[in-house]
Amino acid sequence: MRTRVRGLSYSAESEALKKALSLKERGRIDLTIFPQSTHDEFVKLLGNTRISIGLNISDGTPNTMLESMMMGAFPIQSDTVSTREWIEHGVNGLLVSPDDPNDLADAIREVINDTEKLERAAKINQALIRERLEREKVRDEVVGIYRSVLEETV
Repeated sequence: MRTRVRGLSYSAESEALKKALSLKERGRIDLTIFPQSTHDEFVKLLGNTRISIGLNISDGTPNTMLESMMMGAFPIQSDTVSTREWIEHGVNGLLVSPDDPNDLADAIREVINDTEKLERAAKINQALIRERLEREKVRDEVVGIYRSVLEETV
């Protein structure tokens, strides 16, 4: 039985693309890889995505994860300190080891057909993004940080 998979390569390593194309050529999956796109096109695609997978080894907060959450896609993300600040494992996303393909496969299996979990997480994530990243709130926090730094150095 072939699995229908639609894939968006936003910044995948060439090795990951080679592996995906190899699986397609061997008939293991029915795969569509979208070409590189503009940021606006990418975000629009996220709005039509049920699950977003982001694997990395850096400890920064991935913009793609935040954009996925904002657009309602369920994040399956590398387990790092910064992603734990945004994702409560099993509630509004899943955290996996970036080096363990079985962990990733288990995470995908856990949510791929759980529409209720996907919809519940989308609502949580969109509220979380609004709460933490609303423009005026972020602006005021940044201005406060600069003011405190200036007051200490003067």
